[in-house]
Amino acid sequence: MSVKSFKIPFDNYTHKDVSSLASAFPEEKEFLVHFLNTTIFFRRSKDYSDIDGEYEFVDSEQHLYLASSKCDFAYKNGSPLKEDPVNIEERISSYPPVEARNVILGIPIYGSTYYSRCIVNNLRDIERELYDIGCKVVVSIDFQNEEMTKKHLKIFSEEFLVPLEVKVQKENVGFVRNCNSMFEECQDGFFILWTSDVKVPSGGVNRLLKPLCELDAVALSTPYAYGGENLEAPENIFQNWRDFDRALSMIEPTYPDAETNVGYLLGIDNSKLQMEKLFDEFIDNGYGDDSDLYYRSINKGYRGVVVDNLCVYHEHGASFSHTGDREVYQRNNFAAFMRKWGNALDSRLSEKSFLITQNKEEIQKISRLYWQLNVESVYVTFVLPTNDRRIGGVKAVFDLCEKLCELGTPARVIVFSKPYQRFHQHECECIHVEDKSLLGATLDKTKFLVATSSDTVSFVKKAANERALKTAYFVQGPEFSFSEGRALREVVKGYSGFDYIWAVSEYLKEIIEPWCDKAPIVVPYGPAEDRYYDMGFRREEKSVAVQFNGRLDKGADYIAAMIVALKPYGYKFYSFGDAEKSNSVSNFCTNLGFLDYKGKIDLFNKVEFYLDASHYEGLGLLLMESVRCGAVPIYRSNGGSSKLLKDCNAGCLIGDYGDILSSVNKIEEMRSSYDSLKKQSWIAHNAFEGHYVEVAAKKIVEVVYE
Repeated sequence: MSVKSFKIPFDNYTHKDVSSLASAFPEEKEFLVHFLNTTIFFRRSKDYSDIDGEYEFVDSEQHLYLASSKCDFAYKNGSPLKEDPVNIEERISSYPPVEARNVILGIPIYGSTYYSRCIVNNLRDIERELYDIGCKVVVSIDFQNEEMTKKHLKIFSEEFLVPLEVKVQKENVGFVRNCNSMFEECQDGFFILWTSDVKVPSGGVNRLLKPLCELDAVALSTPYAYGGENLEAPENIFQNWRDFDRALSMIEPTYPDAETNVGYLLGIDNSKLQMEKLFDEFIDNGYGDDSDLYYRSINKGYRGVVVDNLCVYHEHGASFSHTGDREVYQRNNFAAFMRKWGNALDSRLSEKSFLITQNKEEIQKISRLYWQLNVESVYVTFVLPTNDRRIGGVKAVFDLCEKLCELGTPARVIVFSKPYQRFHQHECECIHVEDKSLLGATLDKTKFLVATSSDTVSFVKKAANERALKTAYFVQGPEFSFSEGRALREVVKGYSGFDYIWAVSEYLKEIIEPWCDKAPIVVPYGPAEDRYYDMGFRREEKSVAVQFNGRLDKGADYIAAMIVALKPYGYKFYSFGDAEKSNSVSNFCTNLGFLDYKGKIDLFNKVEFYLDASHYEGLGLLLMESVRCGAVPIYRSNGGSSKLLKDCNAGCLIGDYGDILSSVNKIEEMRSSYDSLKKQSWIAHNAFEGHYVEVAAKKIVEVVYE
């Protein structure tokens, strides 16, 4: 008779590891666990009277097991202990198609075409799954303006295996009414609401529908999510939401009550609820509509559950990013919801929340175990000094890491400093260098180790040498000029000794190439396609956006001179980048403080111009972001982005202090007509064609697999 055995690549074990295995594999009456230095033999019966060898008993109160440093176990009758190694991959359910009928997948669209592109890519990933259950996809585009509608229609013009119908609202009807218009097609079957800022993994639709199909009392289902509000995914040690979902997919679901279901990805069995409308329109434009639906379902005698073997990624705010009234909707809708359902919420919330907490705790134990059992190969691991994504170069690395994961090339990030806002803020998380277990297991599985700054070079070279890894250096800027050039020698010497150098622009490649052992490869990084976009709004006349945070390397001195020159001509300035000055007015600027990407999109769509006065930039992401939002660039000849613009004769290239007054004349001439500004905006936009994170990731994939 054979005994199931597992391998866990950790030096030490804990009672929790053994307990997690016992919970994860309830069908196994006994098993072996091989850690790096110890082997555990476990029996539920706690009877080891027939086992011989050099071992010690370990009593964890909950379990009694044997531990041996020599893996010295045998039966006392002389028979060897035959092992049956467990391949954890075999436990990933294939999720055969559920026996659903009349399945409508409804996707409401409003705002950014970036999310439409994400949806199309995601549909491509799972279209076979949708086809197998006979699903029809309905996309409904809410009206923003004619130009945005045309852009969305073009993206959804592709053909899929499944039927796809695109509806267009002739006026802005809002989120609730837009969803209801799609729900009209769902008479006596299933409806899945999929908001456009959600990413769904393989097998996700089947797992979402399964409790609706198999449990008579269940009418609503929602998965856990990174960004799931009250259904936030349990804390875990995975570095990517997709990996966590793979672990969840191996777990037998218990389907606890959701209290309440959330609308980011919501399964509805309308054969049970028999509704004409999905959402009650007393809720204005979203927020609270899903909770109202939950209690209406409860009143009809049905449950709404958490699909606790499924996790999705929910970014938040795709439909509300640019309405300007998000907080107002939240506040007003919550008040309306509480007037209707406050008593029901108060009577149920405590008990149901406790059950959700228990469920999350159990998932935490089991998911950690699955991580240990299944540390997969990592093709690319980046090393950063920090994970503070407010820093443009840091965010760029995480965005690139996530895009590599999307392309099926597992990627990770190691950071030196204590993680900033670690959990569930983003699609990719990080590993702290002091977390020795996670660090060692990740490096052991890594193929390419990548430095991202001069202070990560020595770590990368040492770790790679110890494990015979290939190395790369992802160079985003002229770091030799940072800190007034004090680290010049250290920086340029650090370019040698790498298998690959990846530079984000042709400008950087040319300037660092003499210091490299091999010719650098241009990895044309840039913001994701359509992440920053022109919304077609009317712009404020003579308005200029600028990063004015007091830093000399970002051209604070030059910006001040440009303000002095342009202010008498009626120009208005909107500055950002200094959170301490948020909402104050100083130095003739309206200071907006630190802006996230949604704030930048709003600002760059409001102004006519963006002023980039930085002394040096390897690429210049802010300049690129503003141009893609339609702002006309005013820029100095300072590196990668400016070179691309200058080569196309785009925007207004300004010189040094002596040229400031002539620059004013250029700007005034440029805005002499609406057509002139639009032409300059179009030329500048085309100058950056091909610089996308998607393109950069594909270039790295080519290198990794060559």
